[in-house]
Formats: sequence, structure tokens, C-alpha cells
Amino acid sequence: MLILALSLMATVAWGQDYEFVTATEIATTVKMETSEITEAPEGSIITWKPTARDLVLEVENTGTMVMQVDWNSSAFVDIDGVASGIVPGNSLRKDYTVVTAPTTIPPGSKIVEAIVRESAIHLADGTEADEALVERWAVGKDVAVTLALMIDGDTVYHTQRFSVGPDHEYLAILEEQRKKEKARKSAEILYQKRYDKFTAYRRNTWLFGGLMGGGGALMTVMSATDPEMRADDPYWLTTIGVGVVPMAIGIPLGIHFYKKAKQAKGKLPSKPVGYEPE
Repeated sequence: MLILALSLMATVAWGQDYEFVTATEIATTVKMETSEITEAPEGSIITWKPTARDLVLEVENTGTMVMQVDWNSSAFVDIDGVASGIVPGNSLRKDYTVVTAPTTIPPGSKIVEAIVRESAIHLADGTEADEALVERWAVGKDVAVTLALMIDGDTVYHTQRFSVGPDHEYLAILEEQRKKEKARKSAEILYQKRYDKFTAYRRNTWLFGGLMGGGGALMTVMSATDPEMRADDPYWLTTIGVGVVPMAIGIPLGIHFYKKAKQAKGKLPSKPVGYEPE
């Protein structure tokens, strides 16, 4: 039942065209919106908090009289209009019986309970419900809870009707955060890629133009201008040639890579804030 409900939630949520939110996050994100409400009795504040598996009820007694929640007279109505009893999930014990004692709320205090359908409880073990209330819900359908409150000897019924579905507001925020994170990573990857290209050209400029071309030029000049070397070294011309060849190759390549490095530097995008290239 849970898988079916979560799958349905995911199907509807994916209709919102989420790209960066996972199916699990969508399926386990529940938002409950009020479509109809019977006002809470005077002297009470009643709030409902949905989770992925439960409907958490909070009843605060702001009046001057003792208030009680009569669980046996309260009911949950599912999407098919079928009513069933409810019990306070936080109060389940191994000795649970079909009759649930009322919960007393003195003035100035409150209770917080996760509502469980009575029909979902295993009376044999009694420790927990097989299915939480939310597993009976379907996205886009209405469910209702009628809560029986006893105040000064009178029973007052408070009915809340809900439409249940994924929390698109939260998912939209999550989607935007993921989108910005992806854009940031993409910008960093692009910058690093172009920075690597620029530094490679700059390195080749130094290797070919500086080391190879400059070294060859230095060897050529020294060999050509040293009178002692020219007079004593029978391989003088060969020595000059050894310098001329790397000079002739290195200098043009150095100029080529210098121009490439200059172009690559001009194509560098703005560096992402806080990012330092490797």
C-alpha cells in the first residue's frame, strides 16, 4: 500500500517537470492543504502536521476548563468515504484494546499524537500499526478526520478535510538549489578546462620558444663568436648547426604557442566566485 501511494505521489509530482529532485525525495515529501474546515471549539487550538507516514495532531487547551479527546467517538474517513476509528499512535501498548481511554488536556497544556487507523492495528501484538494513515491517501483526493472533544461535559465535533499531495513548494526550492549547484559545477568545469588549455599553451611557449629556441640561439651565438672555438674545433660548423636547428624549430613554435596562449587567455570565462583552478 505504501509503495502504491508513494508511486502515485511520484507520478503526479513528476508532472511538475522536476529535473534535479529524486523520485524518492518526491515520494516522501507530503504536503496537506485544507480544503474545508469546521472551526476548532472555543478555547482550543488544533493543528495538523503531515509526515511521509503519519498525520500528527496537536491539540492545545487555551481555555479554563479541562478538555478531553474522545478517541472512541472520533473517526477517519478515507478517499472512498469509508469511516474507521482512530487511536493515538504514540499511546499504543501491548495491552491495547478496542476501547481507548480519552486523553485529558488540562488548561494551558497540549497533546501531540500521531493518528493511527484502528483497523490497521494488530491486536495480536498490539505494538504498532501495519499501515500509517498516510498510506490510505491518494494524491489529489480528499480525506477527513472528525475529532470528538469533550469540554465541560459536552461533546463537540471538529472536522478537518484535507487534500494530500507532494509539497511542491519545498520541491521547487530544492529544484532551484540543485539547478544552481549544477550551474556552478558546470561553470567550474568549463573554467578549469579552458584554464588547462591556456596553461598548456603557455608551458609550450616556454619549452619550445624559451628552452629550445633560446638555448639553440645561445649555442649558435657562442659558437659563432668564440674565436678560440673556431680556431681549435674542427667540428665548429657542426657545433653551430647543433644550435641553429633547435633555434630554427623552437623559435617559430614558441611564437605559435605564445599566440595560442594569448587567444586561450582571452577566451577564459569569468572565474566562479571562490573557485581556484587546479
